[in-house]
Amino acid sequence: MMGSFQPGVSFPGDRLEPELEPGPRHARKGTTLGSFDLFTPEPDQAAGMYATLGLRNPPSVHESQRQYFTAEIETPSGVRSLS
Repeated sequence: MMGSFQPGVSFPGDRLEPELEPGPRHARKGTTLGSFDLFTPEPDQAAGMYATLGLRNPPSVHESQRQYFTAEIETPSGVRSLS
């Protein structure tokens, strides 16, 4: 939908911060989130939303004609990119 930003993150219970920590299975293998970026036609609105939520490590927000996320996951086998 053009003209509105809809986050793709759910929040457990009444917490304001999503759980982005790796689960025990992933932690044992050394998998960590290296970067998380949001591309959107409305970067100021998205950045403001993350600032209002007070997230410790919000995604980096970039202007783009279409909306999408990218992430880099650091694994024992090297960095993996998701988009």
